[in-house]
Amino acid sequence: MFSLHDLPLARVPLLGGPTAIEPLGPDGAWVKREDLSGTRYGGNKVRKLEWLLGEALESGLDVLTLGTVGSNHLVATAVYGQAVGVRVQAVVAPQPDTPTARRNARILHAHAERIWVARTAAELPFTLARAWGSTRLFGGYPPAVFPIGGSSVLGCLGWVGGGLEIAAQVAAGELPAPDRIYVALGSGGTAAGLWLGLRLGGLASEVVAVRAAPSWLASPFRVRRLAGNTLALLRRHGAPAVGLDRLRIVDGQYGPGYARSTAAAEEASARAEAVGLTLESTYTSKAYAAMLAEPTGTRLFVHTANSRPLEPLLATALDEVPPSLAGLLRRA
Repeated sequence: MFSLHDLPLARVPLLGGPTAIEPLGPDGAWVKREDLSGTRYGGNKVRKLEWLLGEALESGLDVLTLGTVGSNHLVATAVYGQAVGVRVQAVVAPQPDTPTARRNARILHAHAERIWVARTAAELPFTLARAWGSTRLFGGYPPAVFPIGGSSVLGCLGWVGGGLEIAAQVAAGELPAPDRIYVALGSGGTAAGLWLGLRLGGLASEVVAVRAAPSWLASPFRVRRLAGNTLALLRRHGAPAVGLDRLRIVDGQYGPGYARSTAAAEEASARAEAVGLTLESTYTSKAYAAMLAEPTGTRLFVHTANSRPLEPLLATALDEVPPSLAGLLRRA
C-alpha cells in the first residue's frame, strides 16, 4: 500500500494516532470517530493542518486564512497554529447565528493573532487582499494563504491519509469493507482526499459526499479537480495510477441555506444522540441524515465535527461574542 511517509514534504504531528472505527448497532452502520482526532480540537481539519502548518513552519511564514465567523476551519487553524508557534490571521464573513457559531467566534477571537472582518461574503476577496498586503508591507514578507476549509492539494493530503487509514482498518478486520462511506461536503478537500486515499488503499467503496455548503463551493467539479491534482502530485512521488470512480454528490439534504437546519437533520441528530454521537446542524447532521435515508448494506459515517471538550479553549475566551464579530452572526 502506498504510504504518505515517503513524501519529501513537511508535516507536523497533530492527530495523535488513527481515529477509531465503531459500530452504530446491528444494522451495518459504522462511524469513523474523526470528531476525536487531535488533542485540543477534533474534526476533519486536523489532518489537513498537519500538512498546511508543516509547510508554514518550514517556511517561517505567518498564516492568513478565511471563512465564516463560526468556521471550524478557522478555529482549528488558530488553535493548532498557536500550539505549534505559527501566527494565524483570519478573514471572517457573516453566517447564520447558531450556538456552534457563537462558541467558535469566541474561541477564534481568543486564539487568532488578528481578525479581519468582511461585512458580506462578496467582500471576502477584497478583505483578504487588504490583509495580505498589510502583512506583506508591515511584516516584510507575504503570509502563507490557506484557502477556505484548508482545501488545497496540500490539505487534501491529510485526507488521503484518512482514506488509507480506513483501508488499513478494513484490512485489519476492524470493520467490513463499506459499501458506502458518507461524508459532509463543504469546501471539498475532505471528500476529495478521502476518495483518492480509499482508491490508493484498494477500497472500491462508494463515496457519498453530502452537500452542506453552497453549490458554487461544494461542487462535483471542485472535488474531482482537487482529487485529480492531488493524485498528480502523488504520482510524481511514486504513487500508483488509480481510477477515480464511484463518487456521488447528494444535494437533497442541504435545505434552505448554509448553516440552516432541516427536519431531517434534526431527526438525524436525535437518532445519533441515541447511539452516543453529538452532531452539529451545519454539516454532520445532514451527512448522517443521508446515511439514514439509505439503510441497506455496510455504511460508514465519517464524523467530521469536533467532540473534544471546549472548556480549555473557552477558558481564555470572552464570555460573549465580541462586538467586532457579533454583527456577523445573522438571524436565519
